[in-house]
Amino acid sequence: MHETGQADTPGRTGLELFFFFLLVFCATWAAWFAAASAAGNRLSGSGGPLFLAGVFAPAFVALTMTALSEGRGGVVRLLVGVGRWKVGVRYYLFALAYLPVCKLLGALVHRIASGRWPAFDE
Repeated sequence: MHETGQADTPGRTGLELFFFFLLVFCATWAAWFAAASAAGNRLSGSGGPLFLAGVFAPAFVALTMTALSEGRGGVVRLLVGVGRWKVGVRYYLFALAYLPVCKLLGALVHRIASGRWPAFDE
């Protein structure tokens, strides 16, 4: 923030931010509603393309709004930050290993408590 209270990012207004969140909300829920309406076929479910369109809607909206307002250069600047490593490798390894380790520890506790392994497909 500058001393005047303005954000460091030039050209960003409260109205643009409002429209971003509005578009994300509408796109996400429209895709998820369509996925729920298509229940029982291959388009529905948590792994179906309609559900995943809702999951990735914030990224699609961000790329689209950036392309419309700043052009190709803006999109490139936005995407360059995705590959930039700002922390050590051990933190990325921790992030990748955390959930599998938690699931395996939970399965081990289940095995000890019940005498059988849980179903891993749930």
